[in-house]
Amino acid sequence: MLLEKDNTLTPLKTRLSPDMMEVAHPHMFIGLFTKMVNKKDQNIINLTLATALSSADGFTKSEKIKAFLEYLTFNQALNYLSFIDLNNKTHTDYLKSFDATSFLKASNQALEYFSEEEQYEKCVFIKKIQDFIKG
Repeated sequence: MLLEKDNTLTPLKTRLSPDMMEVAHPHMFIGLFTKMVNKKDQNIINLTLATALSSADGFTKSEKIKAFLEYLTFNQALNYLSFIDLNNKTHTDYLKSFDATSFLKASNQALEYFSEEEQYEKCVFIKKIQDFIKG
């Protein structure tokens, strides 16, 4: 295994100052999650190909690199999503009003990834937000 599995949600909230958290809108966190996951394939292809072409044994390393980049992408995307607070009225009002098509596509991909990795606590968190949006 490339990395140890982390079955806990470890949000980056502690890294943001209180001033920054005041101006942070759920649109930003949903958007970052969605964009990261929905563009992951192209980003992973570009980085894997660049690595493979840059060294003689690059093609043997490319699968490991792809798995590592997938791990980083999904976990960072989940960190952004972890800022969503279903007890915050601003967040819930936004989640009820935005066009969730792209988000639901991304969240389904994330559910599939974390299920395959047997990180079910992360799946529960994502599913909870999906269910709230679907109403």
